[in-house]
Amino acid sequence: MSSLKLIKSVNLVKSIILEPIYLNDRNAESLKFRIEFFQWSPNCFTCKLWREETYLVKPRFQPGDLEWDTEIYVLESGLPWDEIKEKSLESAVDKVIQLIQNTFSVAIDH
Repeated sequence: MSSLKLIKSVNLVKSIILEPIYLNDRNAESLKFRIEFFQWSPNCFTCKLWREETYLVKPRFQPGDLEWDTEIYVLESGLPWDEIKEKSLESAVDKVIQLIQNTFSVAIDH
């Protein structure tokens, strides 16, 4: 008998990229979100909310002052997207879109 631990896999069923959300603070950068939706079972959908960030990268292995900006997605930590667990994909999409709309006072066409 095998002693391997069984782990579940999940299907990425939809991803949405939103246009930038511009904040009222003129000095603030815009917020750029990517939302991924996962199906764990026929009636269980969750999501992850990613925010695009720009970082200045300086390689340690290059001599000199070579630096460049790079964009990466980081998990959004300021919104409770990880509490969304719905029975349908449509409901999960609606819930996270509503969360973003309410938080940033925007309307999202989806």
